[in-house]
Amino acid sequence: MQSFLLAVLFVLGVIVNLTWAEGLNLIKCPENEFRGCKPCCTEPTCKQPQSNCLLAFLCTRDCNIICRCDGELIRDTATNKCVKQSECFK
Repeated sequence: MQSFLLAVLFVLGVIVNLTWAEGLNLIKCPENEFRGCKPCCTEPTCKQPQSNCLLAFLCTRDCNIICRCDGELIRDTATNKCVKQSECFK
């Protein structure tokens, strides 16, 4: 009986893992963005280029997949695109 329960738990674990991995492929990110875990702190934007995250210590290890800006790019909330900071408000 115990080995049966272990087998069921193993199969459920595999199913959950495969489902989560498939979810990663459902998100298609636009140019200049990549799929990644949503950070605890807000992402830099044209209106607020520096993140002042005072509650980073409250972060959980959950990984909610979102599209994030590449490299040094920041989010222009007016267009929802990732741009260089020098291109903000143009």
